Amino acid sequence: MTSFEPNSGFKREIREKAGEKVGNQIFVGRLPLSATENDLREYFAYYGEIRSANVKRTGEGKSRGFAFVSFANRDAIDAAMADKDQHWIQDTHIGIDFDNILAFILF
Repeated sequence: MTSFEPNSGFKREIREKAGEKVGNQIFVGRLPLSATENDLREYFAYYGEIRSANVKRTGEGKSRGFAFVSFANRDAIDAAMADKDQHWIQDTHIGIDFDNILAFILF
C-alpha cells in the first residue's frame, strides 16, 4: 500500500502517469465581476511567479466571472491548491481547480 501526504503533488503524479500533460495553469471560478487581471496577479503572486492572468469577458467587455492564471512552474500550482478552499478576492470566496478536463473526471 502506498502512503502519501495530502497536497504532496500525488494527484498531479497520477494524472501525469495516466498520460495527461499537466500545464501550469489554474481555473479560477466565482470571481467577482469587478476583479481584474491585476487583482489576480497580486493575489496569486504569493504562491509563485505569474506568467499571465486572463479574466474571460463577454463581447461587450464584461467579466464572465471566471479566469485562468498561469504560473511559471507547477510548484506554485501545488501551493495554491494546498489552500484550495481558502481563497478570497474582493471579499468573495473564489474557487480554483486544475485547468484540465481529466482533473474533473478523476477527482
